[in-house]
Amino acid sequence: MKHILGSCVLAGLFLFCACDDTLDTKVTWQIGDSDTWRVPELAQGVLYKAYNGIANRPDCFDNNFLDCATDNAVTNLRSSSVYKLNMGGMTAFNNPIGNWSNAYNMLNYVNSFLENGLTDQVQYNRTDPEVDKQIKLRLEGESYFLRAWWHFELLKMYGGKAKNGKALGIPLADHFISQDEAAQNGEFLRPTYQATVDFIVNDLDNAIELLPNVYQGDDLEFGNTQIGRATKAAAAVLKSRALLYSASPAMQDDDVTKITGMGQFEILNPTVYQAKWEAVAKEINKILGMEGFGTYVPVTASSIADVQTESSDYAFRRYFNNNLLEGYHFPPFYYGSARATPSHNL
Repeated sequence: MKHILGSCVLAGLFLFCACDDTLDTKVTWQIGDSDTWRVPELAQGVLYKAYNGIANRPDCFDNNFLDCATDNAVTNLRSSSVYKLNMGGMTAFNNPIGNWSNAYNMLNYVNSFLENGLTDQVQYNRTDPEVDKQIKLRLEGESYFLRAWWHFELLKMYGGKAKNGKALGIPLADHFISQDEAAQNGEFLRPTYQATVDFIVNDLDNAIELLPNVYQGDDLEFGNTQIGRATKAAAAVLKSRALLYSASPAMQDDDVTKITGMGQFEILNPTVYQAKWEAVAKEINKILGMEGFGTYVPVTASSIADVQTESSDYAFRRYFNNNLLEGYHFPPFYYGSARATPSHNL
């Protein structure tokens, strides 16, 4: 019996030594770029980071609604960013609800995937080259959508008129920016507001070409299990929003429109101003003619509350699976913290 056991142990040692290279595993912190862009799950994980950065609750400002930064509501969490903003805490050097660093980090994830995650080195379907090609086209479309999304998030926060009256956008991240390149501050200039919008719209046009209309059915890659990814409709709606912002009187140069007060402005060049709105209206009319935009479907309370309900009026929807929203904002009678209390202005 001892002889048999000894033989088994010896055989096991030889087997272990022979398979040492094959079973060479790595812990997470040992995984490098060569591994990331070889394993499809890791490659997609880079793109997923840009998805995960998108808020999936409306109270995403330190677990508060943005209304708490205005006269619409007050918060009982005095350490939150919106409370500081409400109390006049915004300065030229500090924005309590700023998204600068986070958005550019998300853009680096997207650009890294665009440059590395769509090559022949990574295969998302190893058995069917045609399916692999279709997955890569979808992922490319998602990448363009996410790059447009994060540029628009930055544009909403930081775009606008400068002291010289020019409407400026935000520095564009059209490629992966290394730490060395990021340190060269003088290399990153603000283009015009319209140039930023044009870049966003171009990415969204690419996304519309590549993305599916909907995710439905039982297909593992294009079926119901993929709901929450970008679609043609999501890209089209984001495009229409970016176009509308670009036509706003607040986003024109001072020689076109002049802001004279809160919600008040003077049109100095009616021809240019009218032409901008006409161009935007034509583009949005094209969007309304796309598949899925023909019929208005009202969103009911049950379709908002029930995560299993999919309304055709949703263009882009993300899920969360907890009751933090209710726990933070319901009144104490309903076991909530009453964190955001509406004022008479809401």
